[in-house]
Amino acid sequence: MDTMVAINPLTGLKRRLARRHLPRKKRQSLASTVTSRMCSSQAQDSYKAFMCLSHLNLVTAFMMSNKRCMVYTFLLHSAITFFTKALAMLRLDSALMDIPANHDTKKDSGHNKRLVGIDLSTYSNDDECESFTRFTKREITMMLDAMQLPDDIRVVYDWNAAPRPKCYKFGREGLLIYMLRYLSTATTHKHLADVEFGGDSKRWGTGYNWMINKVDTHFAPIIGPAALQIWATNFPHFAECIRKYLMKDKPRKHGPVSMKDYPIREGEFNVFSITDCTAYEICRPGSGPATDDAPKRKDDWWIKQRTHYDGHHRAFEACLKILTICLPNGLTAAVYGPTAGREEDKTLFRMAEFDDYLADLCVRFHGGRPYCTYGDGTFAGYWCCLRTAHKSIRGMPLTGQQEAENANMTSARESVEFSYARAEELWPYLNKKDSKKLEGNASKVVAEVRVMCLLTNFKVCCAEGSTMTGERVFQCPPPTLRQCLDMMPEQLQIT
Repeated sequence: MDTMVAINPLTGLKRRLARRHLPRKKRQSLASTVTSRMCSSQAQDSYKAFMCLSHLNLVTAFMMSNKRCMVYTFLLHSAITFFTKALAMLRLDSALMDIPANHDTKKDSGHNKRLVGIDLSTYSNDDECESFTRFTKREITMMLDAMQLPDDIRVVYDWNAAPRPKCYKFGREGLLIYMLRYLSTATTHKHLADVEFGGDSKRWGTGYNWMINKVDTHFAPIIGPAALQIWATNFPHFAECIRKYLMKDKPRKHGPVSMKDYPIREGEFNVFSITDCTAYEICRPGSGPATDDAPKRKDDWWIKQRTHYDGHHRAFEACLKILTICLPNGLTAAVYGPTAGREEDKTLFRMAEFDDYLADLCVRFHGGRPYCTYGDGTFAGYWCCLRTAHKSIRGMPLTGQQEAENANMTSARESVEFSYARAEELWPYLNKKDSKKLEGNASKVVAEVRVMCLLTNFKVCCAEGSTMTGERVFQCPPPTLRQCLDMMPEQLQIT
């Protein structure tokens, strides 16, 4: 069975091919498993042995045909027995390796050609819709209306087809639901197509890529760095919310932390947000051979991997890093990146030019009074609109008020971690390393990360807040989803 046979000459049926010779959709049913090939090889060897014994006994019996004795009868009977066993081995090999004549390859290979046609009417109520997509029917309709998508969407998948390019046709509700299901389940296109949506996985993968780029491009003004301009007039309100939180008594393991002995008067505090970076693991860029037939590594593979290795988060891993500015109302005001994981936090803040941009907003909206974002110790340096914990210098220890403010801002700074945790809980696809491949898909990977941050903002608006916006923390409710979707003036559109 070492040679590959397309047609069984005895039965006339097609033979199962090796897994490497089959398309992915047919591998589950048509590919020969290791066990079946092993048993088929043993059946072939047994067939040859039984045929040899049958032939030997038959020849010997023919030579003794003139002697009618018990030995002649025994040899003739043995030849027939061995020949019967040889035929049984052929039948066993056929059962293992032949494809039945009435075999439906597409049905048995897991490919469901018929589309299910999922839309909002598929879900009986808002609770069911929210459990599948994270949003209710009304909220999904609001997002679709904000993007101004037509009822029927055509996505081109073959521009070179004649006489005109070939397209896939989608309903706008079904395509958005598919994107939400894909991000919330962290499964594969094939699994979703086979189990829920029907059709070809390539069709849904093409539509998913189009929808991700559409959402990322359309809503860029309310999630990118320019989104800080939308919230500029609210900087004093956000700073007041954080100041009130600092003045509260906060239970701690070693006793309560309070600033009542060092009160901050209203209007004196100027921190309006929290900033930090987080990393998401990806597949190692540049890994694998340059071609399928050659063992040579891809060109400059070590350079690609060094640019994405991060030695801080969970040892050395290839990752992407984003820089975010989180507001007291639970929303991520601005996202910069994703960028290569090798860059440190202060470098990302400098690359994003957030310091200059915030200083410009303070001049335009607040007469030059600085309003700052707060970061951890890795951002330490000389910034205009970025603050970190107070540090003592030689001969000048911290005052009691500075120490109390550092202790209280530690818990306030944890709010940015809540936003990362909520995004990872809502969208498990964020932590799915296998799907983040930068080779040929870099633009899609970075768009997916930004879209999941955006959808997390939408969910905070729909849920009327998060952990950081309640009575125990900042007491700063977020806007409604309608208000959030309307925060896109024409002048903020990013080209």
